Amino acid sequence: MAELVTPVERPHGVSDVSAKRVRHYVLVAALLVVAAFVPWGTRWYLSIFAHAVLEIIATTLAFVVGVLALVRHFSRPSGRFLFIGAGFIGTGILDAIHAVVSITDFSQDLPSTFESVSLWSWLASRLFLGMLMVMAAIRVGPYRVDDSGNEVVDEWPIFASVAVLVVFCLVLFWTAPLPDFIYAEMLIPRPIEVAPALLFLMAFIILYRTGVWRSHAFSHWLMLSLLLNFAVDGFLMLFARQLFNANSVVAHYLKIGAYSLVLGGLANSLYDLVRQAESATGALATANRTLAHEVEERRQAEAQLRISELRLAEAQHLARIGHWELEPDSGRIWLSTELSSILGLAGRPNRLALAELLERVAADHRAALQEALNHAQATATPFELVLRVNRAEDEPLQLNVLGNTIADSTGHAIRLWGTGQDITERYRTEEQLRTAAIRLEASNRELQDFAYIASHDLQEPLRKIIAFSDRLAMKYGDRLDETGHDYLQRVQHAARRMQTLIEDLLTLSRVVTRGQPFVDVNLQEVVQGVAADLETRLEETQGRLEVGQLPVVEADPLQMRQLFQNLIGNALKFHRPDTQPCVRVWAEANACDGSANRWKIVVADNGIGFEMKYAERIFQPFQRLHGRSSEYAGTGMGLAICRKIVERHHGTIEAESEPGRGTTFSICLPKKQLD
Repeated sequence: MAELVTPVERPHGVSDVSAKRVRHYVLVAALLVVAAFVPWGTRWYLSIFAHAVLEIIATTLAFVVGVLALVRHFSRPSGRFLFIGAGFIGTGILDAIHAVVSITDFSQDLPSTFESVSLWSWLASRLFLGMLMVMAAIRVGPYRVDDSGNEVVDEWPIFASVAVLVVFCLVLFWTAPLPDFIYAEMLIPRPIEVAPALLFLMAFIILYRTGVWRSHAFSHWLMLSLLLNFAVDGFLMLFARQLFNANSVVAHYLKIGAYSLVLGGLANSLYDLVRQAESATGALATANRTLAHEVEERRQAEAQLRISELRLAEAQHLARIGHWELEPDSGRIWLSTELSSILGLAGRPNRLALAELLERVAADHRAALQEALNHAQATATPFELVLRVNRAEDEPLQLNVLGNTIADSTGHAIRLWGTGQDITERYRTEEQLRTAAIRLEASNRELQDFAYIASHDLQEPLRKIIAFSDRLAMKYGDRLDETGHDYLQRVQHAARRMQTLIEDLLTLSRVVTRGQPFVDVNLQEVVQGVAADLETRLEETQGRLEVGQLPVVEADPLQMRQLFQNLIGNALKFHRPDTQPCVRVWAEANACDGSANRWKIVVADNGIGFEMKYAERIFQPFQRLHGRSSEYAGTGMGLAICRKIVERHHGTIEAESEPGRGTTFSICLPKKQLD
């Protein structure tokens, strides 16, 4: 069947080319109409020799066109090029016969007259070419289209048909007397020329309707050739009243032109094939390089995958972790090599029944595991649990099992998978840590109780020492000499210092044992209360207290008051003699390692400061940077109490200082205490 092109919307460029080619067809048709009138009234005649030369040229062109068309066909099978190639080779043979029989000496050996043989050999060539052009246009014949869309053509029936027709013409010319068909007295002297003219016109119309000429250059050249062939028979030879007259002269030149157009189209088509082949070769080379690169990348990826698998296996071995997969429908579970080894199943098949695995789980843990598997299968939710697993000879192990679900499009669980990790050592260590923590908590409680009791019990005899020393000074002071008064003052001073130490020690122990519940505390109000308590001290030192906006935190209100009392009191106490003390208190959000749940409270002064090597020592109990004989009184417990308070509130306290430039205390407190 003919290739019919359904009218579709075409790109603007294709439409321009189509319009241009249509103009070509119209122009050529107009020129051919004009050319048909050129021979009229002229007395041009071809000599037999000139006619033979033109036919030899035509024969040569026909053979060249036929061979190139077949080369094109065998390069990329196409029924159209096969018909054109076979048609032009057959036409070349018939044109050669026409040239030979038109020679007077040779035609004398034939049963027909010179005129009859010349006429019929010409007509045979034209009819043969016209029929093959129609067959090429409608593409009928022994061909089919394979699964990939390529034409598969059986060439030999076409070659055999061409050979039979050519042989038939030879036999006809050499054996049968042929009549003359020029009727000079008629308006159309050679009406039989209508037959090849109609064949060429039919081939043109069929090709035009297929639309292949719009985008296929060779079809465009073939269409021009068909117009010339139609003009040869329909405009010129149809009205040739004599052999080799002016009509015949123009017709022979147009025939050569028609053959040349097909030759040009074939050359263009073969050139396109060569370019396509070069492009395909380049693309193939690029594809080969890409493929080689991809193969190398895949090889490297596979090598990396093997390395990763080895690393994973080694990591699993070191971490004592393996993975498993369960098929709920079959009740079979697959264990990795490492997990099999952990469970004491090394050397056995990695795939076993779930019931067999459940037998190894401790009896009081089996129900939990089965329930977790059933729940995960029903709801497609992950699970985690710790199992005690019995092993043949070793002690039971603690196995941390993680599981997840793979479901199909309907939500049905088709596979459960997860990991199992031997946490026996971790479990044992955690048990030891829990036991140690319990013991440590009990020990701390006992120590705090002891400190409280000891301090409380020490106060009674200490109060008696202070009371009796006061009475001694009051009643018998006038009887003591200077040395006695000195001894008595030393006793009183030591007793009162001891009393202060005991009170501070009690305060330190009460931070934990006597702490109040955490509530929302407005630190602004706390600092204002501390400022009121220290008003006299501020007046004595001519100091000032600058307080920024402070937040509300969850804390023990009494301990917060004690914290700021100690810090601000220290700032006023350790001031430089020649400088009025200035204490600044402010708060910063998100300044404690970027945490949004903590406030940073800053207490800064312009006091005497200290070297940073003592930044940790000042928070230890009974640690003083100044001797007892210095002007700065105290027991060295104030900052230790501050740290204890901050730690009870799950916070931190740090100090930055420089001698002569003051000290800055930074306290990080949670906004809300964790349960």
